[in-house]
Amino acid sequence: MLVEIDERRMHSMLEAADTIYALFAFVQGQEESYEAHREEWGQTLQFPQKKKPDAITAPSSEKEVVAEPKQEREKNSYAAFLKIYKKEFKNMQNKTKLKIEKALAAEPRFHSRVYEKRARINGVEIYGSASSQSECENRFLSDLVTKLELLTPAEGSARQKRYSKTITFAEWSAVWLEEVFKTSVGAYTYEREAKTFERHVLPAFGKIKLRDIALLDCMKFFQSLKSKGIERTAETCYGLMNRIFGFAVDNELLSKNPMAGMKPVKHERVNGVPLSKQEELELLAAVRGKEYEVMIVLALYSGLRPCELPSAKVAGEFVVAQNRKQKSAKVVFKKIPITPMLEPYRALLEQELPTRAAKFSKFMLDKTFKAAMPNHRLYDLRDTFATRCQECGVPETVVQAWMGHVPRTLLGKVYTKFSDDYLLSEGKKVKY
Repeated sequence: MLVEIDERRMHSMLEAADTIYALFAFVQGQEESYEAHREEWGQTLQFPQKKKPDAITAPSSEKEVVAEPKQEREKNSYAAFLKIYKKEFKNMQNKTKLKIEKALAAEPRFHSRVYEKRARINGVEIYGSASSQSECENRFLSDLVTKLELLTPAEGSARQKRYSKTITFAEWSAVWLEEVFKTSVGAYTYEREAKTFERHVLPAFGKIKLRDIALLDCMKFFQSLKSKGIERTAETCYGLMNRIFGFAVDNELLSKNPMAGMKPVKHERVNGVPLSKQEELELLAAVRGKEYEVMIVLALYSGLRPCELPSAKVAGEFVVAQNRKQKSAKVVFKKIPITPMLEPYRALLEQELPTRAAKFSKFMLDKTFKAAMPNHRLYDLRDTFATRCQECGVPETVVQAWMGHVPRTLLGKVYTKFSDDYLLSEGKKVKY
């Protein structure tokens, strides 16, 4: 029986045989004798000669694979990379620089007659392979540039011109607010926090170069806010500034967030105090006939946040309003049934609510409430509604839906969708 073996397979078999013979020689203590006679045996047995990958030649039946001279390969080497991407490389973090240096300096691996080169940089797999070492290096470099999103010299110049390291804090914060923050939160949240930022942060840091702001500057700024007794404002400013500096680090305008060494700024939240039933009666009597009576009644018997009142309207047996608790830019509405406590005021809602919503003033609403209830906050009406609903036997999950809170459990978040009939039946319980 005649078995035909191609030259490539024969080459692999002879190489394996050579390894086995060398192992036997080592075990027998005759490795020196084996090495001395190997060349002579190889001429008879046609053993493959041990050579470096650069010098290995392919069988005559295949295309010859010849490694490029070292001088030619330098066109795609580390030095060539630095020449093209010098500015980009200079702005990278040191850890990333070292990984790229190591990857570019490494020699390709020769396996199954193909040159391969791979690396992992910042969690990204970089790979290149080809039949020649020069082409392998070229493909590896191309993959590195693409996956790490390095810019061409022309693009790099444009970016440096737009986002220079001399950019001021005001210029960079404007970029972040418009391109990042505005697209990730609702319109109300954006307007409110942007005003806070403009009023408190920009006067302190706006004209300073981004890279010149130090940790001590930030600490003094937040201490000044706390000394004014506006700790909640300080917390908002801390969150905005921390994200702005982090965004600058991500875009390689800063090597480190100057606020990284700071303790997070948080204010101690004060829990609301529900009104007693007697205080409810006193409040309703005090605001009767006043300009903002309809808004206070609605807040008391629906649990709407003050910022949600302007969007409220009557829709059949429900009050519908925008849920301002949503952090995303998506507009979400919630609906609260008109309970027996709110039903007597239906005519007032239908007549006065559209006009008052169009001319809404949070200042005037708060002033009207404070005149009637000096020992309470306007937000206490929300706590009052939640408390009365649970006292009347409404399930907590339903109250959460009315209040516009996100359920804490997976069952509530994903699967629970209350029908209108069920919500109306639960709303009828709120009678006291």
